[in-house]
Amino acid sequence: PTQSTWGTPLMARAALFDASSTFASRVCGMAAPLARAFRAEVSGRDPSLFFAHMFETLEGVCASVAPGARVGIIYGSAMREFAKLGDTSPETAEIVVALISDTLDIDSKWMTFVRHDCDAADAVFAALYKFCPPWL
Repeated sequence: PTQSTWGTPLMARAALFDASSTFASRVCGMAAPLARAFRAEVSGRDPSLFFAHMFETLEGVCASVAPGARVGIIYGSAMREFAKLGDTSPETAEIVVALISDTLDIDSKWMTFVRHDCDAADAVFAALYKFCPPWL
């Protein structure tokens, strides 16, 4: 997986997918344990291991419902992208998740984007709705 440096506003990147006629999207609140862990990792030490572990978990969930799909994940706050792993290109990705952290659990969001031509779109949205990794 590839990882970016700190930079682009995450909401601007997410808007690329949201405005695209190629993707369907769903937004939900991030599960509270995930929101707290995300904030703790980002505010303290190097969060790259947390990001990699979350990406591997997401890949596994997606592979169980949409085998072979190209998956990407973007981490950040509304104003700043922290990292991206996997395929996060609007031209080639099939499933992209944006995790948007906020100071309050209730304002932390999970955005899922699935390409319209993905036969397993409903299963992907169901599997990822309010998803919280079992290791948290």
